Amino acid sequence: MANSKYNQTFEVPEQEYVLLNPGEYTFTVDDIEFGDYNGSSKIPACGMVIAHLHVDTDAGRAFLDNRFYICQECAGLNAAFFKSIGDLKDGQKTFTMDWDHVKGKTGLVKTSQREYNGNMYNQVDRFVAPKKQAQKKNKFEDLEW
Repeated sequence: MANSKYNQTFEVPEQEYVLLNPGEYTFTVDDIEFGDYNGSSKIPACGMVIAHLHVDTDAGRAFLDNRFYICQECAGLNAAFFKSIGDLKDGQKTFTMDWDHVKGKTGLVKTSQREYNGNMYNQVDRFVAPKKQAQKKNKFEDLEW
């Protein structure tokens, strides 16, 4: 038996699909895929990036995928993602989407649920920009007198 070292028996861990309640969650980018989109009546044929995201919850890890269409019509949606991971600053008018450096980054996402073939799935509703922290007026503001 020449291939016996490859014929191993493993126990497959039981993993249930974690359905998120609609709301805002911190996500992490697991991976990205590059592809092409053939176009539709609303979006022209263009490049497409699929981002694979996860959200850690008390019930386990929930997964979400989101498609980004690389065209001017979707620039606002793409910008929202890059704002959420901190790569696009408020007021910045132009940016280059650096997809090679998004893996492992975290951000905030608002989720919803969708039904397909009788099953419920997690869905990205929108990406949320990081909340600004209020600046202190002076260094003595927090001191009690």
